[in-house]
Amino acid sequence: MTTIISNKESKRRRSIRDEKRYKEKLKLDGKVSEKEKLSQRRAKIKDLLAEGLKQKDICLQLNISKDTYIRDRKYLKEQGLI
Repeated sequence: MTTIISNKESKRRRSIRDEKRYKEKLKLDGKVSEKEKLSQRRAKIKDLLAEGLKQKDICLQLNISKDTYIRDRKYLKEQGLI
């Protein structure tokens, strides 16, 4: 008995499989994905803002640019996190 799936479905399944392999490889290497790095940076910015630090101090402490700080702060405000 043969199962026939479309090329679109085949690509979707391959994409899911590849993503799982990528995440497993990162985990084994003790690394995190770019998405996770971004989430961690935004959480740090949120915590430092709660401590009352200024923009300049946060940028220096996290070693990020002013534009990156502004973009992340804007995202946090849009999400209602700050």
